Amino acid sequence: MKKFIRMIKSKLVIGLLILTVFSCNKKWDEHYVTPDYLKNGSVFELLSKNPDYSQFVSLVTKTGYDTILKSGGTYTVFALKNGAFTGIDTTTNIAALKKIIGMHIANSNIYTDGMNNTYILSMSGKLLKFTGTPSVNGITLKGLNSKAVNGVIQEVERVIFPIANLYDIIATTPELSFFKTYIDSSFKYVVDVDKNIKIGYDTLNQPVYQQPIIYKQLSNYLASTGINNENVVRTVFMPNNTAVNNVIANLLIARAGKANLIIPALNTKHKDTTVGYVYFPAGLPYAGDTAILLDYLYSHPVIGKEIFSLAAGTNTFTNLFGNPFNVTTTQVKTSATPASNGIYDILNDITLPDVVYRPRFMFLPFPKITNPANPSGPQITNPDIIFSGGTNTSPSQTSNTTCYTGKFTRFNFVNAGGKVEFNFPFVTKGNYSVNLKNYLDANGALVTVSYGSQVLKQNLNTSTLNIITAGMINVDLGIINVPADGPVKLAFTCTGVSPKTAAKYEFCVDLVELNPVQ
Repeated sequence: MKKFIRMIKSKLVIGLLILTVFSCNKKWDEHYVTPDYLKNGSVFELLSKNPDYSQFVSLVTKTGYDTILKSGGTYTVFALKNGAFTGIDTTTNIAALKKIIGMHIANSNIYTDGMNNTYILSMSGKLLKFTGTPSVNGITLKGLNSKAVNGVIQEVERVIFPIANLYDIIATTPELSFFKTYIDSSFKYVVDVDKNIKIGYDTLNQPVYQQPIIYKQLSNYLASTGINNENVVRTVFMPNNTAVNNVIANLLIARAGKANLIIPALNTKHKDTTVGYVYFPAGLPYAGDTAILLDYLYSHPVIGKEIFSLAAGTNTFTNLFGNPFNVTTTQVKTSATPASNGIYDILNDITLPDVVYRPRFMFLPFPKITNPANPSGPQITNPDIIFSGGTNTSPSQTSNTTCYTGKFTRFNFVNAGGKVEFNFPFVTKGNYSVNLKNYLDANGALVTVSYGSQVLKQNLNTSTLNIITAGMINVDLGIINVPADGPVKLAFTCTGVSPKTAAKYEFCVDLVELNPVQ
């Protein structure tokens, strides 16, 4: 009897278990619903199911994007209803049509709640810019968020056309031809590694290529500013040809109206020379005042974000290189125009800091110089070196390879109170940092430097025990203000004997620089 009862209990337990499992499976089936997007299939299939998109679907197929939208990956399609392509050539220029259709496809899922101020690259290689309105490239979105297995469909009111990038604007706008010429000439040649063969390495571990070396051009400007890069956004204040001419005219004004003070380009194949009162040591290349000014002009007004409007009056921005750039609303001819990778304003005038118009002045204190009146004749005593208090040029003037230029002049103060003055024949007005390139010598005296009544450096110790390893040093003497165009005189006065060698009052100078500052 007990055995029979146990058997009944076991069967009841098993029955209850079966009933429970069956009940759970039934409830699971009741609550599980296949998501709609899994039923919709691919983005292309979902598009094809809507008869309102039949024209758009046919154009997607004609341009070959149907294959992509049927494949794996993730896509967002900005679909258009029938009739949106009225007036657009959809039959003869397939290449142009493909660029248009590509603007309506992005390689990621884009939902309306994540659109605000985002940038996505379209299949055409152009940026799509979204706002939370929602809109794309200024075109209103319906925000369908229709999901498929491999992406999502949004609907736009009208066709999204590919637009030119910032560089394309410059290249195709006639009044920006100076800008375009500058960019085209802003190249350097580099070894074309892909077309050459490395045959070894030199002692500095630099590759040695098979001869002849093949070179290719590389644009410094485009690489540094990114104005042709569709992956970044910029605002460029583009100076037109009128603005450039104004800047060049201002350069002449800054040189006191003297055209001979505008320095041309110098290569490395020159000796020590003076051009327009500016000294250039032998072999020092110089791009030329105009080229340097244009480089500043075109690189300075590139901002690393989109600026959609300007406030009245002066606007100050930080450019790509961390420098301030000022623009006033009165200087703008065409404002806040969109490009595919940013915003541009065309300027018919531009204000640059006066520091960019002023050159660096260098003075090499050679006791004897070429006679300007008779260049091929004997040298004359340099009139821009003035001695007082017994100071003279040391007869031990020499040349030394550890110097800045390989040359220096040694002056002998003879005693404390002796003075030597260096006269820059012409300097344009403004602020300058004074820099002494001084060759240290164990015989070097203590020196005080002054500009008129302004003391720049007191009791400068110009001596050292180890002249071989110390060599040339750069001494920052301070900042002076030149109130008007004209000569600048710096006085170097001995205040004491050499701390290293008794009874020595000498002073070795390579050159003195005036570097323009704000």
